Order: sequence, then structure tokens, then C-alpha cells
Amino acid sequence: MRKAASGRIRIAGRCRGEGLGYVALWSKERMRELDACARVGDVPVPCALLPVEAPWEMATIDARAHAAWVLVVPLLERSCVITLRVGTVTVCELTFPPLGSKVSSRLLSVARPEVATLLRGFEQRPNAGRAKACVRDVWPSDEGMVVWRIVAEFPVGSPGTTPGLAVFDQLAQRVPAEVVVMEDQVVPSAHNPHDPSLTMRLVTFSCMLPEGVRSFYVEASLAGHRCFTGMNAPRAIGMLEGRRRLIAGAEGDAGYAAWFARQRATDVELARQQAASREDGPLVSIVAPDVAGTLASSLEAQSYTRWELGDHGDYVAFLRAGCVLEPDALWQFVSAMRAQPEADVLYCDEDVWDGAVVREPWLKSFPNYGSMYARNAVGNLLVVSAQVLADARRYGALEEGAELYDLALRAFELARKVVHVPRVLCHAPAEGRLMQGETYEAGRRALEAHLARRGIAATVGEGVLAGTYRVRYELPDPRPLVSIVVPTRDQAGLLDACVSSILERSTYENFEVVLVENNSVDDRTFALYDELRARDERVKVVVWEPPEPGVFNYSALVNCGVRHSAGTYVVLLNNDTEVIEPTWLEEMLGCLMRPEVGIVGAKLLFRDGLIQHVGMVANPNGDNCHVFQNLTRTAPGSCLAAVMPGDYSMVTGACQMVSHALFDELGGYDEALAVGFNDTDFCLRVGEAGYAVTVAAYALLYHREFSTRGRESTDARQRARLLRERAYVMARHAEFYAHGDPALNPNTNPFGAYGELAW
Repeated sequence: MRKAASGRIRIAGRCRGEGLGYVALWSKERMRELDACARVGDVPVPCALLPVEAPWEMATIDARAHAAWVLVVPLLERSCVITLRVGTVTVCELTFPPLGSKVSSRLLSVARPEVATLLRGFEQRPNAGRAKACVRDVWPSDEGMVVWRIVAEFPVGSPGTTPGLAVFDQLAQRVPAEVVVMEDQVVPSAHNPHDPSLTMRLVTFSCMLPEGVRSFYVEASLAGHRCFTGMNAPRAIGMLEGRRRLIAGAEGDAGYAAWFARQRATDVELARQQAASREDGPLVSIVAPDVAGTLASSLEAQSYTRWELGDHGDYVAFLRAGCVLEPDALWQFVSAMRAQPEADVLYCDEDVWDGAVVREPWLKSFPNYGSMYARNAVGNLLVVSAQVLADARRYGALEEGAELYDLALRAFELARKVVHVPRVLCHAPAEGRLMQGETYEAGRRALEAHLARRGIAATVGEGVLAGTYRVRYELPDPRPLVSIVVPTRDQAGLLDACVSSILERSTYENFEVVLVENNSVDDRTFALYDELRARDERVKVVVWEPPEPGVFNYSALVNCGVRHSAGTYVVLLNNDTEVIEPTWLEEMLGCLMRPEVGIVGAKLLFRDGLIQHVGMVANPNGDNCHVFQNLTRTAPGSCLAAVMPGDYSMVTGACQMVSHALFDELGGYDEALAVGFNDTDFCLRVGEAGYAVTVAAYALLYHREFSTRGRESTDARQRARLLRERAYVMARHAEFYAHGDPALNPNTNPFGAYGELAW
């Protein structure tokens, strides 16, 4: 590293960060016009020369400094040459070599750790006049690819200007990459969020790269502003491995055996349970193909003593061959019966035991037909009351090979209440979680018979994964009219893509599109309305009149659109969505053929192909969590729930289908919730009215989330509004929030999205 002969610029130290290199510079002069440029050979590379303004930080670099800077460059495989200029005069030229910088970095961290700490991450400090970028996340994709999410902040730039992102390797060569703009919004400046005159343009990019590209830098640009950030291999590997552990859920947690050892009943607890067993407790009969060996031993060890072999007890426990019970299994079931006297069917969590170690926990969902119609969602141990068992047998013999699944389907129909006991009480063989061969066919026949008994016209075919089922529901003939309600304001490009995708890709024909105009000012928007209506007579536009100029109320927009719709069924759809699957309306409407279903959501993808929505749960803070967000569209997720239909407490209002009659019966969206949580509130009211909320996993659309309104986490004004709306909903649905979302298994992280273990 060379200094200018004049000695006007001095070097206080250099170090390396995660993908970036840093140099601390200082001068005895006040040189406010200093600028920098960098190159590798003849190739220009980005660099940033950032002034150190706080006197104490300047003194940290050197007590003699009257001016100080932090120079930031990408970490490269070749030496980077940096030229410092004042105007056109070169003041200093220095190099940042790859090997020498490693030694310098270690020495600085030991000798002057306060300087190293100051340098690393200096470029991420808020600054109202400077663009900056950072790597926010990484997610595994398909076929050896990964998706990087990069966030860039720009101080200016009108909404019409287009942001860009380029990727370079460690030789400063351009890397081909698929780049998608995920979010693009104007928000209060992070430098001073309380000053309404200060705003910044916040852009989130998605960048797909081969997994082998682990060291790189990116340069983001907008309206003449540029910023960059880097990534090195150790950090890339660590981030990616962390994401893989996260999305593996409980099933892939290498520490599960230790977790289970902490959860299972202790000897003291078992002794207490055995002493508390009463002679007047329910008699539990055990039915299994082969009661011998480890199963027999596990039965002898039961802390609940009122059990027998056979099927004549008050309750009958059916086990698949090869299963072993925890010693408190029957005690836990009987405890659940006592707590919920109407419980006629009970099932529990389970795992795989290979004779040496427990692994692959199956932490199940709450009882729901949505999951049961895709696979045997209750698993390998089922407890049924004697009365329900007797009634179930009147349907005839159980399907040979799929007896547990057949019995579970019959019991779901007949039970007063189905109860999930959220404890791992059964250890089962690895094979058999998904039915195969003749067993699979027997299960398919059992499911078809069940649907027929419920009066649901449908066919059962193969699901997306081997051993799973896909139910295709028969729709009414003639097809009912479906009204697709789309609130919209300006952003003609988004709206055109949305409506065009509906008109051009949908195979369901009997629909209308009701555009709810909301204070648009762009002439292109009104021209688009005319064009869409001329293109297809099924498109109509209604105008919502706000109570006061400038007022926004999404709930009122939705209610206005539904009032002006004529459909038997209504789809509430965001204008930043696009249809992918042509049969999306058939899939959603089919789910409403289940008599218990009140509202249906769709599977939504970000524009980069990763999952945005496949169901929502409420965490203990009352915030909504999108389960399996950022998995690939084909990733199964925990309990295979990311690719198969299932019931939840909530689905996003970006795409909901509900009958017009039920929407009216419940009073529509609550207009006290002008922006957020209105979809949550409506879904919870649907549930409180006794209906199920389900996801049609085969109805597939893109959703460009936060493209029409800002993200609350980056806008202080919206955060305040969000907190008020959340408090309103939590007070209105206090029982739901007090007991916790039933779609969350208590053994999983209540703040997680991937079925991770609750440690």
C-alpha cells in the first residue's frame, strides 16, 4: 500500500469484513472535496469514500486528525488500486491486496480493535444523502441454485425510474444472474424517520445464482445513484447452511433426540401418574397386529393401568405394526378425555425409532379435513370411543391395508370432537408414513367412500408427492358466477398484468372482474379501464367515494366492490397479483364444495418463484406469520404442508374466495380496519361462525407484496397504524389470541414459520 509523497493522506489501518475491505484514512488538513475511484487492472470497480464526522470517532482513528474517512472496496482475488483525488488532482494512490489485507486485518484487530470495530459495517450507517446496499437473506432454490435478497436504499429517484442490479465475481467480471425487483417503495429516511421532508427509495432485489458462486459483489443503481455490497464464501456458506437448518423444520433437526429427552415423562412423573390411576377411569383397549417384543414391553410400562388387549373398552387404541408407546401414552390420552369429555377421537405426535435412536418427529396439525384429504394426517396411533367405533363399523369392513386411515375418516364424520394430543407418544417405523402400492389404493377407496358418505362429488387421484392424494371436486352445473373484486389506484402496469392474466389464462369462464376505482390521478389508469372494458365485457369499473378527500380504506373498497358484484361467489384479489395456474378458480371453488369450508385462500409466489403465502398463523404477539415463506414452490415443508391442501385459522386477503351470502351474513370487511388485519379479522369471524378456513394449494398466483403500500417495518408511520389495528383485532378476538392459534403445534416454535422445534 503506497502513500503520496506529500503525506497529505495517512493510513491508520485496514481490515476485512464479510465481502468488503476497509481502510481508515486521515489527514491533518480539512479536505472536504476528496473523492475516490478504484480499478482492478483496467477494469473499474465500485468503491466508497465515507467521511468520519463524529469527533470522537475521528480521534479513534488518530488524535491528530482534522479529517478522516473510511474507504470501502469489494474483496477481490486481485489487488484493487484506489486513486484519491481532490477535483482533478491526484492526492494519493494505494492498493488493497488480497493476501496482504488478511495479515493487516488480523494485526489491526489485535493491536487496535477499536479501529477495526469502527471500520466494519461503516457503510451501513444511515445517511440521508448516500445510497447503500446490503445482503438481507439467502434461500435455497431448485437445481443447485440459490436466491439472494439484496436491499438497496437510494436518496432520490422518482417512482417512474427503474432500479438495476449487476453481479460481479472476485475478478470483477460480470456474472449472469436472474434479477427480479421484489419491492420498490418510497419511505421515510432511516437517517431521520420523523422528518416528513426526508424520504428514500427502498428497493429489494432478488438475485438467483448458482450455489457455487459464493464470493461476489453486487452493484445497485437508480437515477444516477450507485451503491454496492459484497459477499465472501465463509459468510455465504454459513447463511445458506443456517437457512437449510431452519426450513428443515423439526423433522430435520439434528438435536431432536436431545429435545425429546427433555420432553418425555420422568420416572418421578410416571410414578405419580401410576399412583393417581383410578379404578373408575375409562378402560382402554389395545388393538395391534402383533403385540409382542418392544410393543408388549411398552404396554407393560404404561403409567395408566386401566388397559387391556382387545377392542371392548370404553376407548380403543389402534396401532400400526411396529409401533412402540411412550410409558405415559395412555395417561396422556385419558387426561385429554377428562379435560374434554366430548372427545371421541384422539391422536398424538410421533417420531421414527430405528431401535437405537429417535428421529424425524411428526408434529401434527390440529384436526382438519383439508389435511386428511391429502394423506393419513393422524398417523399410526388412533384412539376411538367405543360408541364411535361401533357406528363406524356399520359402514362395513375397513379397507384392508388402510384400516387406520379408513377408521380415521369414518371417526372424523361421527365424532362429537376430535382431539390432537400434542405430545410425542408413539414411535413408529420409518416406512409407512405415506401409503404405497396396494395400501395406497385401499386408502384411495376409503377416501372416495368417505367423500360419497358426506355427499361431496369428487374424484381422488395422485397427489404431488408419492403416497399422497389429490381431491378434485365436481363443480355445480351450470357453473356459478364468480365475481373477482380488485381494488385499485393508479399503477396501471400492475393492474394491466393482473387483469390480463385473469382474462387470458383462466379456464373458468363464468366470472366478472369488478375493478374498484380509488382516487386515481394518472390518465393512464383511466385509459386502461376503457381498454379492459372494450377488450372483455366481463370487466366493469365501480367508483368508491371516500368520506373525505385523500382517505384510504381498503375494507371499504372491498365492501363497495362486493356490493356491486353479482356473483354467487366472490374473490377478493389484490391488483399486484398475476394468475399462474389456469384452473385457479376451479381449485378454489372446489374447496368450497366441502360443506364445512367458509373461505379459501390460494398459494401465492413471489416473482422470483419462492413461496409468499400458503397459509397464515398468529404468533403469541398477535402478529401474522406466513408459513413456509421463501421455500421453493415444490418444497414439501414440515409435514408436507407446503405443497398440499390444509386448513388454517387465516389466509391472506391478497386472494380469498368466499360465498357472497356468507360475506353478507358476516357484514363484510370491518371498515374500522382501514389497511391491515382486515383479512385476519374476517377469517377469524368465519371461524367463529363455525366454518373452516382452507388453502387451495393447487391454485397458484404471483403476488408482488408491498408494491401498492409500504412495508410497515420500514415506515414508522405505518408501524403506528399497524399497532393500533393489531390491538383492535386482538381485543375483538380475545379468546382466540388468549388460547393461541390452534394451527400451531405447541411443540414447535410459536414465532417460527417452518415447524421448528420449540426449545
